[in-house]
Amino acid sequence: MQLTLVVWPLMPRARRETFLAFSRLATVCVGVLLLAGIYLSIVRLPRLADLWTTGYGHVLLVKIGLVSLALAWGGIHKVVAVPRVASGSEVVLGRLRGSLVGESMVGMAVLLAAAVLVDARPPVAPAPSPPAASSVPR
Repeated sequence: MQLTLVVWPLMPRARRETFLAFSRLATVCVGVLLLAGIYLSIVRLPRLADLWTTGYGHVLLVKIGLVSLALAWGGIHKVVAVPRVASGSEVVLGRLRGSLVGESMVGMAVLLAAAVLVDARPPVAPAPSPPAASSVPR
């Protein structure tokens, strides 16, 4: 949001450098956040079926969908916009602001889903079954 609300309107000369620097930083941050999210999902969901059978799982599926949308949108920026901005295309910089706002809105929706998950109860792990009785005669 800072990129679209502060840099774009107030600092037009810094747009290119800021966008390219943010793109490099975002790639690293997204990788770290994905690893952390996958780890927490494994820890919080004892069974895969909990994704579609519990409220926590439903919210997590919504968050996964939003994250996927944000990753796709960011990937398009990385593949299409970054090379054009790096080459000095002013036309791309002019049209890019709206797309960055949209991507930021999806990112905020991801944060909203994360806030709901923090307040939701993850499913409990099933109780371990007692060991089977021995069939050895006495």
